[in-house]
Amino acid sequence: MAKILQNKVMSHFFVLFFFSFFTACGKNDLQFEKILRLENQRFACDSLFSFINSSEPKIRARAVEALGKLQDPKCLNTLLKLLNDSNDEVRLEAAFALGQLGNKVAEDSLIAHLTRKEAVKVKIRVVEALGKLGSEKSFPVLMQLFLTEQPELRSEAAFSVGRMATKNIMNKAVTDSLSTLLRDKSREVRWKACYSLMQIGKDLNLKALLNCAED
Repeated sequence: MAKILQNKVMSHFFVLFFFSFFTACGKNDLQFEKILRLENQRFACDSLFSFINSSEPKIRARAVEALGKLQDPKCLNTLLKLLNDSNDEVRLEAAFALGQLGNKVAEDSLIAHLTRKEAVKVKIRVVEALGKLGSEKSFPVLMQLFLTEQPELRSEAAFSVGRMATKNIMNKAVTDSLSTLLRDKSREVRWKACYSLMQIGKDLNLKALLNCAED
């Protein structure tokens, strides 16, 4: 009898669990649909504030992703605050959105963020954003990342220097530092360094560049 009662209790528990789970999923889907509608209709960024303040990280992250696609300059201060969100996916989307805005006002905050303890995937988006909006002020932190143990960060830092070079933002110190990555153990890093050096197009070690091109 006790075993039958225990089985009934467990069955009731699982029914309640799955009901709560699917109800929550359904609510999230409705929120995602509303965000998509606002995004597609190109509403101003303040139309997304209720979603940005959601207690559900997935909803906040999706709303921040929408801000990046809207590229509304009025979103800048909101996105800078979201760089400090408790959820790494939200921070990741905030960094990407700042890069999409391309406002140099964000540069100092992005540089400062790279000095903190942070998930590698978020730092990659921060470095990408600096490549889109950064100035020579960003070079020291990017050059420091050439030495990091994470190949994904070395690769993105190298590529960001190339992005900046297309806007004629470059100097010899960063070119020399970037050249050392042509001997990196990661093929991806070597390729990104080679690409960026070709974008810079001066103060180059041609022999090393040719070897890289044949890699």
